[in-house]
Amino acid sequence: MHQIILTGLLLLGTIVPSQQQQCRFVPVCDENQSPNDSVMKGDRGDVGRPGKMGPRGPQGEVGAPPVANTTALVDMVASLLNIMEERGVALQQATKKLEKIEQYMIPVSCKNALMRGHQILRSGEEVYCIDGWQVFQHRYDGSVSFNRLWDDYKMGFGNFSSEFWLGLEKLHQITSLARKCRLRVDIWDFSAGHAFAEYSVFRVGNERSSYQLTLSGHSGSAKDSMLTSSHNQNGMRFSTSDRDNDLYAQNCGDNYGGPWWHNACGYARLNGPWSSTSSDHNSMSWYYWNKRWGGLKSSMMKVQCDN
Repeated sequence: MHQIILTGLLLLGTIVPSQQQQCRFVPVCDENQSPNDSVMKGDRGDVGRPGKMGPRGPQGEVGAPPVANTTALVDMVASLLNIMEERGVALQQATKKLEKIEQYMIPVSCKNALMRGHQILRSGEEVYCIDGWQVFQHRYDGSVSFNRLWDDYKMGFGNFSSEFWLGLEKLHQITSLARKCRLRVDIWDFSAGHAFAEYSVFRVGNERSSYQLTLSGHSGSAKDSMLTSSHNQNGMRFSTSDRDNDLYAQNCGDNYGGPWWHNACGYARLNGPWSSTSSDHNSMSWYYWNKRWGGLKSSMMKVQCDN
């Protein structure tokens, strides 16, 4: 009778026994499972607020230091050394290439020079180059006197930033080697007119020969004024006021156009006095360009030799 009453109260929900007590009245009951789940299951309730964080636990013991992997370390160092060695070899190769480029940029002669003007050759020699030619005479404003004696013409005078004469001794050194050299003469008048003459054979002897001229093979827009039949300057020795080597009764250098390879005397005299007018017949001349004496404003004499 009591069992029937308790079961009824339980069903009505007036008494909520413990889980152990409930299992006494349910035929099949797992103490780990709510008996209500086996009978009827209601809706899940709202999730409650999280509880407060508990106190921090004690710090753990410090672990032992890691054991070094010496094999991996050795491999890494070896790899770095290999990279450094490879880069070192690459750097040496790059340095050699740069040296070759530098050697190319510093020409052996004006013939393979990339730039125009004053520069230094690989030999250390200072030169003035124009389009593959080495300039040895340049005149354009009269700022440098060309009325000079033998020693000045032998050693040279002026400078590359203005008018200059390179020197007979230097011309001998340039043209005396076992190679073919050429001469180019550029001239300008006061009306900006320009002409040139080239000679396929050009050589200057040593001082014992008085820097004797060897010249042949004319071409160009300036008609030949050095190899004319009556005043051929091929084979002539250089003359100055103090070294009269020409074939004229008087000194051509004093009377007709300054120091030069005069015959008796000749139609080319590019070392004569510079004049600011075209009417001075005693000034520097290349007669057969316009068939007149004087009238030149500028001149440039250049040499080019086979390497």
